[in-house]
Amino acid sequence: MKNCILLFCFTLLGVSSAFAQTADSKDKKSNQPQKVAAQTTIAKTVLIKPDSTPLELVKAALQAHGGDKFKTMKSLTEIGSADVSAPGSTQSLSVGFKLITAGEKFRFEINAPFGNLQQVYDGQNLSSTSSFGNAADIPPLSKLGINLLNKAEEKGYTVSALPDKKKRRGFRIATPDGYATDFYLDATTGLVMSYEAKFTVRDREVSTAVEHDKFREVEGVLIPEKFSQRFDIGSNTFYASFKAKEILVNTIIADDVFLAPQ
Repeated sequence: MKNCILLFCFTLLGVSSAFAQTADSKDKKSNQPQKVAAQTTIAKTVLIKPDSTPLELVKAALQAHGGDKFKTMKSLTEIGSADVSAPGSTQSLSVGFKLITAGEKFRFEINAPFGNLQQVYDGQNLSSTSSFGNAADIPPLSKLGINLLNKAEEKGYTVSALPDKKKRRGFRIATPDGYATDFYLDATTGLVMSYEAKFTVRDREVSTAVEHDKFREVEGVLIPEKFSQRFDIGSNTFYASFKAKEILVNTIIADDVFLAPQ
C-alpha cells in the first residue's frame, strides 16, 4: 500500500503541475509570489463559439491562461502540500512537495511521514531515489498535463474532439509516442477546469482525473493553486486535496538543480 501511495504522490505532482515551457530563463525575476488575482483577469476576452474546432479550443485555453506569457514561461517553482486518502481508510495522509521545472527539465521532492522521495529529469535521463528503494517511474512532465497546450501544433502531436462534459468543452491532445490528455474548458473563460490522463507504470494501468478549484495569477500566468484529484491504479483508488502555498514563475534556476540524485 505504501508503494501505491508513493506512486500516487509522483503522479499527483507529475501530471498536475506541468506548466513550464521550452525556453531557458534569461531575465532575473522576483522570488516573491504575487497575490491571488481574480480568475477572469486574463480570461475575460476569450471567445469560444458553439462550433469552435478542437484546435480553436486549444488556442482559447492558451489565451485564458496567459497568452504569450504562458507560451514563453521559462520556469516554474511550486511548494505546497497534499492530503491523500488511501483506499479503505477514513483518514488522510499529509505530504509536502517541492516542484521545479524549466523547459523539459524537472525536479520534485516528496516529504511524507513514512519517508522521502525525489525525482529528477535533465531533459534526457530520469533518475529517482526513495526511502523505500526504487521509486516509481512516470512519464516525463512534457508528456502529460497542461504543458501539452503549447505543443498541440508541433509535428507528431494530434488534437481531436471530445464530447462536452458538464457543459464544458472537451478536446484531446496526444503526443507522438501515444500519451494523451483529455481537457475540459470553462465555456465562458476558456480556463482548463479539469483534465484526465491514462498511462502505464510497471505494467499497471494508471488513470487520473484532476479538477481545478482555484487559480493564482503569477507574472501574468494563471496557474492552478488548489485542485482535487482522483487516482486509479489497478483496483486501488486514491483521492487528494492539493494546495500550492508558494508559486514562482520565471526565476533563474541553477543547472545543478537538475543533476541526478547521488
